[in-house]
Amino acid sequence: MGKIVRPVLNRLLPRMQHLWRLAVPLWMFRDASRGTKEQRSANYRYNRSLRKVLPFYVFKWIGIGVCMMQLTRVFFQPDARHCIRNCRLLVRYSGVRE
Repeated sequence: MGKIVRPVLNRLLPRMQHLWRLAVPLWMFRDASRGTKEQRSANYRYNRSLRKVLPFYVFKWIGIGVCMMQLTRVFFQPDARHCIRNCRLLVRYSGVRE
């Protein structure tokens, strides 16, 4: 890899992992299908103790879906002038330099 690409990846990968963990709860749960019977039952009990976390993620995905629907509504209006204006607003408020 190039000299520039490696530092960028080293900074980007932990952030991507953090975003993944914010969006998907699967990293918290243990595999209850492998191991001895005692290990499986212990993992099953552990997973059941974390079940109160799942509604939070469901509501988070509902919120993400609503935001995505609003973005498609904003950017895919029939008039092209609205799309250009909305793109400029998005660039301005996202902090990206022009």
